[in-house]
Amino acid sequence: MINKYRILSILFVSLFLSSTLAIGVGMMSVPQDAYSNTDQGAVPAGYPSTDLDNRNTPVSILVFTEFADTTTAAPVNEFRNTITAIENTYGPEFHYDNLTSYTQLSSMIPNYDILLIMEQERMNQSDLIDIASAWTTPLTTFVNGGGILIVTDCDDVFPADIGNGPTMRILNETGLMTVFTPFASVGWTNNLVNTSDALARGVSASWSAPDGSVRFMTPDATVVVDDGASAIVAHKIIGAGHVVLLGFDFFTTESNSSILLANAIRLHRHVVFDASHNTLYRITSGFSLFAEDLADNGFAVSGMDTFDVDILQAAEVLVISIGDYHFDSYTSQEVDAIEEFVSSGGGLFIISDFVQYGNVTDPVNERFGFVRNKTSILYDSDDFNAASSGYAVIYSGTENINSHSATLNVNSLETWSGTGLESYPTGAVPLVVGDSDGTTTYDSFIPTNGVVFSAAATYDSGRVIFVGETGMFIDTDLDSDGTEAYFDTNSDEFARNCIGWLSAAGIEEKTVLFEESHNPNVSIDGSITDFATLLTENGYTLNWMTEFQPSLISSADLLFINDGATAYNASEIATITSFVANGGGLYLAGSWGPYIEEVQTIGNEFGFGSGSYEVLIDTDDTVGPNDYIVYDGANIVNHPITQGITRLELYRSGTIEVPNSAIVPIVRTDPDGTSDYILGTPADDLPVMAATQSGSGRIFYSCNYVALRGNNDGDGDGVNNLYEADNSLLYLNAFHWLLQHNEPTVTLTFPNGGQVLNGTQMITWNSTDADGDSLTFEVLYSDNNGADWTSLATSITVNQFAWNTTALDDGTQYLIRVIASDSESSVFDESDSVFELDNFAGGLPFGIDTNTLLLIAAIIVIVIILGYLCSRRRGGGKPSKKSGSKKKKK
Repeated sequence: MINKYRILSILFVSLFLSSTLAIGVGMMSVPQDAYSNTDQGAVPAGYPSTDLDNRNTPVSILVFTEFADTTTAAPVNEFRNTITAIENTYGPEFHYDNLTSYTQLSSMIPNYDILLIMEQERMNQSDLIDIASAWTTPLTTFVNGGGILIVTDCDDVFPADIGNGPTMRILNETGLMTVFTPFASVGWTNNLVNTSDALARGVSASWSAPDGSVRFMTPDATVVVDDGASAIVAHKIIGAGHVVLLGFDFFTTESNSSILLANAIRLHRHVVFDASHNTLYRITSGFSLFAEDLADNGFAVSGMDTFDVDILQAAEVLVISIGDYHFDSYTSQEVDAIEEFVSSGGGLFIISDFVQYGNVTDPVNERFGFVRNKTSILYDSDDFNAASSGYAVIYSGTENINSHSATLNVNSLETWSGTGLESYPTGAVPLVVGDSDGTTTYDSFIPTNGVVFSAAATYDSGRVIFVGETGMFIDTDLDSDGTEAYFDTNSDEFARNCIGWLSAAGIEEKTVLFEESHNPNVSIDGSITDFATLLTENGYTLNWMTEFQPSLISSADLLFINDGATAYNASEIATITSFVANGGGLYLAGSWGPYIEEVQTIGNEFGFGSGSYEVLIDTDDTVGPNDYIVYDGANIVNHPITQGITRLELYRSGTIEVPNSAIVPIVRTDPDGTSDYILGTPADDLPVMAATQSGSGRIFYSCNYVALRGNNDGDGDGVNNLYEADNSLLYLNAFHWLLQHNEPTVTLTFPNGGQVLNGTQMITWNSTDADGDSLTFEVLYSDNNGADWTSLATSITVNQFAWNTTALDDGTQYLIRVIASDSESSVFDESDSVFELDNFAGGLPFGIDTNTLLLIAAIIVIVIILGYLCSRRRGGGKPSKKSGSKKKKK
């Protein structure tokens, strides 16, 4: 009996385990909840688009011209006069497009920094209603998000059904500014009434209103210029953006009108000097030279007399400086607001000082990890201003001034009674340091070798620079040498550079190393300084080396090499190729003949061929000299580097051979017989610029470094080469592409469509990652031809997945999708067409396949047979007869 029960127990356990196993396998493949395409955040592979919205310079302007004067003959063409005023007063660092139909604003405005609404003198009441209806939401979103809206207005004749000031009524109707009682005339006296406002820099105290002026009233904006009773110019901060109403058109050109317009454009790089804590120096006194110099170099500068978070929200850089001893330090709430401003992508410039004068800023700089010496004054026994004492320390040369965007062209700094840092944040970069030779002390006797006087750091999305002395930036002639301290030595360069680097906060920081150890033909501190400044203002931190140092190269994101007079040796070239192979970007800048030889040697390592030994000329596409060539149309090859590029103007270019398909031409000469070398050899359809990829890195090779020069005007039109046409945008695109993360690739190989599947199937795919990143995969299915997707498995690290199709219903609309992800991006591939699942031809329930059904049936049969045998051996359940002795019958 015991043996029979054991047998039966084993059979029942086997049956139980078999069933459990079958159910368990099915459970392992039970899909997760379905979700749609938009929930997954996956995007197809391909080149990412260039982030044009995340640039500071050149500024992009959309000009609304639908009802404006664009046709009147000179000199009263208001459109032409407006653009000329910008060119002459703001400078060439802008690009503009015309909005010729109000219906296109919603689609176009996200791509621009500024919307300029010229006087719409042909707009009528019906047009105004339509514009207000279409524009209220997109304009409010644009301004709140940091956009600049500038309106110029005057007209007192047309249109008759609106009357005076027709254009400003757009502000009323969209709710962006309340304006009323416009009155147009000429000749009254305009008065500058708010000198702390960003629009006021460089504007006269008073002047006569030009022909084409209008007065108005506004209760909800800051009046910057008035006539004694009514507003002429008003400025309003809304969210992170600005609305500016200029009460004049450009029927006639007047210098103050041009300056006010230029200052309004500069608001996209708004620098706020905080004067709310008994500040000793303000932009109207003490820091006036500093403020005017910044305005001359593309920044809007305003003063904040009362600490105001709303003003802070609409700033790119906040400057805080010393106050009247320690009686008005920043409160914890104010420091919290400043920290939030920086964390969210703002720049903070802290100008501190010695002993008690720095007490006001201490709560702020210490929040960011900068702790100054609070008890002593820096002193140097040999490097000081001879007209003063050892407390007027002079920092100069590479011993004191480190390579950084903030110190570009800064060779010497003259300070007056400053302090140093006792500690600074981990990762901060010392910009200016004291001597390490024992001559630097505190109070002339406390040794402090190599003390850090100024340092820069990133903080979340923002940036911070600390400087330990204020006097170097003020208007006063401290040493009586006839020059104000701000313009002594290189204080002005240092100040501008600091603000420029800080203004790019919010853009991901990338380090660019200028390799200048081989006698380059143009240098970062010479003819391509403007190019270096352009890069700094667009998020790049610049370093440079005059001795070839592999350690500096390995720490950079991008290496810039300009052709020079000294050849690279094999070891140096190996360092460069290794840098690229490991993911670095390489920009090779050459030209022609002797100005391409050294970079050509490096280019050969990446598959580029030889460069031309003659300069290019063209017989029909030139402006000025025949070697100043315009490239447009088919000259510009479709590539991420050429996104948004329609015209280039290049001076004294060469060409480069492209010997294989891995080298992609970016700009080519004409193929029509008009392009030649200067000695007459044809140069048809040859690359002037090209790009390729090697290992995990990328290379851009340009045979025209002359176009980088900000001190050269090849066609004599008053605009330097760097900002001609789309030149500057092309170079920014090239840098962006060189540093762009390489997305992985994935290709689904099975099932790719058309198959009929059942049972367990192996889903397979191929994948690559040019950066060498580790990849993880997610597999999803759709049973309705892609309308919805359900995850099968996540965090897969191999290129296959075993799929039990029996867990799903039969169907003919199945697809598979595989998502590949590295540390930064995701891409996917999916079946080219639907396939079928067919497991249950006989209508089997519960997703049970044929093999499992046969196994269960076999077990049942065995159980029945064993049960029957047991029953027979027991006599069908009747008592059995026993043998042995019988009891005798009596």
